[in-house]
Amino acid sequence: MATNGKDGWALLEAINKTDLSTLRSLLNSMCQSSEECYNEAAKRLLVPKTVVSRYEKCITCKEVFDITGNGDDACKAHEGELVVDPEHFPDDDDIMGYSGIEVDPYTDWRREEWPDGFYWTCCDERLHGKFCIVQKHIPDTRPALAQITSDQTPGSNSMRAYCLVLITLIAVEVSAQPTEDSTVNVLKGPVSGHDDDLGGSSGSAPHEPLIYPDPSSIDKRGLDPRFDIGGVSIDLDSLSTQVYDKVKGEVGEAIDSAKEGLNEAIDAARKGLEEARDAAKKVLDDIKNAVEEVWEKIKAKVAELENQIMTAVHDWVWEYILWPLIKLLIIILVPFVLLFLWWALHLVAKPFVRELEISFEMQDIRDGAAADKGELPPRPRASSRGWAYYAVRSWERYGQGLICFACPWIGNWILWKSRNKMSKEVEKLRAEVNFLMKRQAQREVQARQKPIVGAAGAYL
Repeated sequence: MATNGKDGWALLEAINKTDLSTLRSLLNSMCQSSEECYNEAAKRLLVPKTVVSRYEKCITCKEVFDITGNGDDACKAHEGELVVDPEHFPDDDDIMGYSGIEVDPYTDWRREEWPDGFYWTCCDERLHGKFCIVQKHIPDTRPALAQITSDQTPGSNSMRAYCLVLITLIAVEVSAQPTEDSTVNVLKGPVSGHDDDLGGSSGSAPHEPLIYPDPSSIDKRGLDPRFDIGGVSIDLDSLSTQVYDKVKGEVGEAIDSAKEGLNEAIDAARKGLEEARDAAKKVLDDIKNAVEEVWEKIKAKVAELENQIMTAVHDWVWEYILWPLIKLLIIILVPFVLLFLWWALHLVAKPFVRELEISFEMQDIRDGAAADKGELPPRPRASSRGWAYYAVRSWERYGQGLICFACPWIGNWILWKSRNKMSKEVEKLRAEVNFLMKRQAQREVQARQKPIVGAAGAYL
């Protein structure tokens, strides 16, 4: 039916403004008065000739499916769990666990961009790979327990609807066997997923409708607080009130018991946490004391080890380095000291020996010159050789050779000094000898001239 025109829009506005109970009463009245309206409502709200819900939840894939379209390959799932492959995200701190954020592989945003980074543990297939299970959906055959949601608190219409459902189920169980054509209203799934008949709010699962009898078997009559269900006469008002009061009391007791249990659990947890904290603190103190004690022992042991090492190093250095060096220096220096003393003694004795030699040589030269002899002076006589003579001669013969062998540069320096000094003395001696030789030559000339002069004087 079209809704064009002013009347159509006015009707829609009136429907939107009318409360739910009025609309339900109006729909019931229209179904009772009009066969066409009744059939249309039954077609939209009921599953004909059945007492089960059209939509079920599969126990394999955990998805809701339509039982009328359950094919052989309708259910596709995996036996294992979906996990993240860390090797696919080596630079992602969330995946590697560095950031402390847990990643849910079923809802993570990376599934769309990198599906190959997720795999199933059952078959190692990637996110969009082949399924392990391909079969029909298997419905959950366990009885659905009615759940009281936040809007089903004691006193609400939804709570009363829940009580009515319980009453109906009880009436069906105690009633006589129903006829084949008659069925009883059954609710499959949570009550909160449907609109109750007492003005309650609608739920969040429109795919689980209330199941009514087949339209052809319903007696179109006005519903009365007292009506017969399967041959049993029930006063709905009184029975619903009793059930409501009983459920309310049980719910209150359950809430009180839950609160008491929760408080006890909280107290026990608090006490356990305090005991655990005290125990942990005690353990930490014990560990701290043990660590400090071990540290002190380690420090004492290290100090003792350092002393032992230093003592061992000192002893080794003295035994294998210093003392051998000292002995070597003594062995080397003693000859040098003796040579030095020998050289010093030679220096002290040399002037005496030289003076004696010069005196003898000069005396012999003078004596020879006086006796008209040109012979070289002899060595000092043995009677004139003293300690100085032997000190000088031994140094000149042996000491200089030893000093040149032991320390060439010192020996060469001593020889150079001796030669330099000797050359000066030789030059002086040569000058004196030359002077004496000249005097001797003059005397010889004069001696030769005397006979000639005497003969000439005699001749004259």
